[in-house]
Amino acid sequence: MLPELLNVTPIEGYQLLLEYDNGERRLLDTSFWLEKPMYNCLRSKELFDTVKVQGMTIIWDNGLDIAPEDLYEFSTPIQT
Repeated sequence: MLPELLNVTPIEGYQLLLEYDNGERRLLDTSFWLEKPMYNCLRSKELFDTVKVQGMTIIWDNGLDIAPEDLYEFSTPIQT
């Protein structure tokens, strides 16, 4: 079972800082998704920065999302 996603923060280089309820902080590089035609519009920094948590995942203002399993699997833990 995945930990609950509490917060997402867009940062430089089209990366996302993910914060989970187990205290984990993870960094997700979204370049994999931005190469796909469906996600191409997120190259607009204005749109990319609209990301927010919705339910167990993230969503942008245009309705695009990424599966919660992918968020966790493809992100890297940040050592504190």
